[in-house]
Amino acid sequence: MYKRIVIIGAGHCGGRVAEHLRKRGFRGSISLIGCERHAPYERPSLSKGALSKAALSKAALVSEDSWDPESITLLSPDKLAELEIDWIAGRNCIDIDPEQQEVILDGNKRLRFDALVLATGGSPIKLPLAGAGQPQVMYLRTRNDATAIDSQLAPGKKVVVIGAGFIGLEVAASARMRGCEVTVLEAGSRPLARGLPVQTAEAISELHAQHGVEIRTNVAATSFEGTNGRLNRVMLLDEEPLPADLVVVGVGIRPNTELAHKAGLSIQDGISTDAFGRTSHPAIWAAGDCANAHNSRYNRPFRLESWKNAELMAEVVAQEIIKDIISNLEIHLDSSQQYGFFNDQKEQLKDPEPAKETVSLENNAVPWLWSDQFEYGLQTTGFPADGDEIITRIDGDLRIDFAFRDGKLIGAAGLAPGAKAARDIRLVQMMLEQGISPEPKDLANPAKKLKALLKGK
Repeated sequence: MYKRIVIIGAGHCGGRVAEHLRKRGFRGSISLIGCERHAPYERPSLSKGALSKAALSKAALVSEDSWDPESITLLSPDKLAELEIDWIAGRNCIDIDPEQQEVILDGNKRLRFDALVLATGGSPIKLPLAGAGQPQVMYLRTRNDATAIDSQLAPGKKVVVIGAGFIGLEVAASARMRGCEVTVLEAGSRPLARGLPVQTAEAISELHAQHGVEIRTNVAATSFEGTNGRLNRVMLLDEEPLPADLVVVGVGIRPNTELAHKAGLSIQDGISTDAFGRTSHPAIWAAGDCANAHNSRYNRPFRLESWKNAELMAEVVAQEIIKDIISNLEIHLDSSQQYGFFNDQKEQLKDPEPAKETVSLENNAVPWLWSDQFEYGLQTTGFPADGDEIITRIDGDLRIDFAFRDGKLIGAAGLAPGAKAARDIRLVQMMLEQGISPEPKDLANPAKKLKALLKGK
């Protein structure tokens, strides 16, 4: 009997799972456990609007010099109470007993579960360097991290960003917009190597250079030095020391799999799940940054660290738990208009042509993500870094790099002021969803409208 659902991780994905369970009618107990004392919130603005403060059109900004952290909240404490979700804040889960179906919190508090969702996210990769423990060497993952970095940004401050990935360059852009002197250090041969083709990465590098950010590649930090408790320089391998008032490290995250390991779950670059978020234990699901989920479209698993993935997989997992409840004939559902997605749940699932809102979801999405770089917006879909041929389309201030592999379109990256690239990248995403691969020469020609190419014209 499904009476108690426990969710470990009260971030974006965990909060959405709880919300979707209620929307789909579950009326049993939901416990949402989070190590932070903040209610569930979205992370993208932490490296974008939260630090720049000057981009007034971005979410989470309330004035030129003030960021309202509450504006990124997904579910406020009042909303959690309204949904009758038991939010357990500021507590760590230290173990899982899968046989007894219990989670153990710090202080040896035990919670029984009928279904458990792991939405444990990821943790920043820490640099094992001398001096890395100084307070001016920071990482960005949480609201508190963003607040701490924000307090250090001021005109003339020397900021060193280690790592030229999406987060690192977003932090660099935000710091530069605050008047800081910014240097980005990348150990690899080029920025954004994991996510973008070299052509798009070069365009973004040029944008940073135009704004006064120095990006240095093939450079490795060896230690951080300071005096009287204040950082003052970054020591580099085979190069002169670099003056620094603040270092922000953004070299990626590791999925938080420690609890899953203790529970004996299958782990491979994250918690292994099927396309519905099911782990190797029948009563445990996983979703979000911590999960390496099978994607049925690509017929392989991969782990995505993106807003869209957190949104999708939260809904998928909630759906699957509800299905399990119904299939076990232990239905604790409220069919009222407030939460009702369906009135007779059993009959709806048996319907060969279910209503639109009950169509089965699964992890079959074409990847999509976005990034803000100064006044430009970057949007990507598919796997733009994996192409063996790149076709570039320039249409005024809109640039799109299309990635082909073995003659087939597999992804694209669009760069343009504001959200100008959004519509075209969505059209490319639809091409990928439908298996449409236009001729490279047509994609390169801005006179050929992508909407027409999508229709085969």
